[in-house]
Amino acid sequence: MTNTSTKTIHTLEVGDVLVDLWGYDQSNVDFYVVQELQGTSFVKFAMVEQQELSDSFNDNGMGCEVVPNVDNVIGKTIRRKADENNYVGTTSFSAATKWDGKPEYKSWTC
Repeated sequence: MTNTSTKTIHTLEVGDVLVDLWGYDQSNVDFYVVQELQGTSFVKFAMVEQQELSDSFNDNGMGCEVVPNVDNVIGKTIRRKADENNYVGTTSFSAATKWDGKPEYKSWTC
């Protein structure tokens, strides 16, 4: 007998914010907002603007904390499969997961 369960394999919901932390010489941060759930495993999401926290810049001016601005979508809608740990592939080398609500650190080089 085949199990045809329709249980969703992730716990993401519409409106959840996803964060993707990546980089090598610098710390890159991308935020996304979940726009739609499709079936038991697919989500549609789009990149949103990030806001730099002005009081968080480090001494050399090349890093700060950021939070998402979910009211300003800046990317096109992406459809990807989410896994049981709420990871969603964003690029060929990176994945986003549900944001914990705390500011994220980003840095850059000259």
